[in-house]
Amino acid sequence: MEFERRVSGQFVTKVFASVVGTPLAQSLLREGLDVTASSPDVSVERFSAWLGLYSSELHPDVSKSEALRRVGFALVHKKYEGYSLREAMKTLPVRLQQHVGGFLEVSMHEVAPYRYVAHFDDVGSLHTFFLGMFEGATSSTVLWRPEGLSGARYEVHASQPQLAEVSVAVS
Repeated sequence: MEFERRVSGQFVTKVFASVVGTPLAQSLLREGLDVTASSPDVSVERFSAWLGLYSSELHPDVSKSEALRRVGFALVHKKYEGYSLREAMKTLPVRLQQHVGGFLEVSMHEVAPYRYVAHFDDVGSLHTFFLGMFEGATSSTVLWRPEGLSGARYEVHASQPQLAEVSVAVS
C-alpha cells in the first residue's frame, strides 16, 4: 500500500488567495489550480509545482529558493506581529501541522533560552518556503539544513533576547 502525501485544501486556498484576479491566476488554472474556488486536498508534488510557479512570478529576479523563502515570509509575517518568540514557536509548528496536511511531521524543542530547534520530517522540497515562514513568524535568525532524504532542521535564535519575551521584533 502506497501513501500519497497531501496538502490540505484549506492551506492551498490560503496560500494562493492573493492571486485571484491577476494574470497569474490564469497560469495556475492551466496547471490545474482554480484560485477562485476552494481547493480540495492536493498531492504535495502538485502544491510544490504551483508554489514554484507562484513564487517565481512574484520574485523573478531571485533564485527559486529565495523566491520560496520570500513567499513563506509574507504568508505569516503580519499574522504573528506582536507575538513573543516563545508564543510563535509554540503555535507555528502546531498550526503548520494542522493546516498544511498529513505529509508534514514537525517536532520542536527549546534547547536554550531564546533558541529553538524544529525538525520537519518531510517538506516536499519546500525547505526555504518553511524557512521563510519561521523567519516571518519569529523575526529571528533562522538557520536550516536538509537532513536525510526528505527532512530539514530549523534552528531559531532570537536576534534580540530582550524582545523575545515581550514581542517579536518587526522588520
